[in-house]
Amino acid sequence: IYNQKVNVFTFLRHPVSRLISEYIFYKTWKNNHLYKIINENQISFSEYLLSKDRLLIYRGKNFMTRCISGKGFIATKHPYSALAVAKKNLEKKFFFFGIQEKFTESVILLSKILNFTDIFFQVHNKLSINLKSYITDKDKEIALELNRADCELYNFAVKCFEDKISKCGQSFSSEVNKFSILNNNYQNKFNQSIPNKNSVDIILPKN
Repeated sequence: IYNQKVNVFTFLRHPVSRLISEYIFYKTWKNNHLYKIINENQISFSEYLLSKDRLLIYRGKNFMTRCISGKGFIATKHPYSALAVAKKNLEKKFFFFGIQEKFTESVILLSKILNFTDIFFQVHNKLSINLKSYITDKDKEIALELNRADCELYNFAVKCFEDKISKCGQSFSSEVNKFSILNNNYQNKFNQSIPNKNSVDIILPKN
């Protein structure tokens, strides 16, 4: 594969939403390497972000900027130098990037680029219990403060994505609505065929 041309694409998500989802995932999926440390130590979301533990110290700090820039751990101390590289890489190195909050629109655009016709998708690992209610506004403020570079990168990506949508013309909105109806029917049939597929074991965080 290293001798072949590879078309790389990614999806970006609002940094706070991404971190909340990441924290809940590690807290509820028993087979991951952080499940034990988070639950046995009753680590809250804010503690997860601020932790100096060697397994957690890089988790809540500009992860998207570090990955997309390729600067890794260095970008934790100098995120804004990595931010410029990340923006450039999105424009020049990635042949496509989508937005998680605009997932349907992203999938449709990607399918056009790849000439895919059958692009229905299924939702997996959706939590049946809303742990987000345990995350406070103060927690979200901490996440924003620690991820300013990621916020700027996300806003940059959203602006570029919206520009792509606008170039598709007015018919794109109708295309999205039509696809959403068809995909919802597909999703409903999938859900009916696999009962209780979304069940997970939950250990609630401390108050």
